[in-house]
Amino acid sequence: MSKFEDCISEIIENIRTDRDSAAELLNDAKNYIQQNVENHKTVGATMAKYIEALQRSNDQLIKVGNILQKDLQKEEDLEFSEEELEAMHSDWKKEE
Repeated sequence: MSKFEDCISEIIENIRTDRDSAAELLNDAKNYIQQNVENHKTVGATMAKYIEALQRSNDQLIKVGNILQKDLQKEEDLEFSEEELEAMHSDWKKEE
């Protein structure tokens, strides 16, 4: 694995860990809020922050996906069909 791939793997792992943590906290807060109305007043803003954290991790995953897509596109752009390779080889032979 290249350094780039290692970095991307670590980023994705961190994003997923953060998402799991935020989801767990959100679930705990939801259970707490359901106990009474006063709890909702106390914890509502905190829940909004958890949801924002989940949204940010979604955005990060999208950005990583875009990076990977661009990287794959570059690799595809460097690949040649059999016909293209034969044409280049033929051109090189002509130049010799």
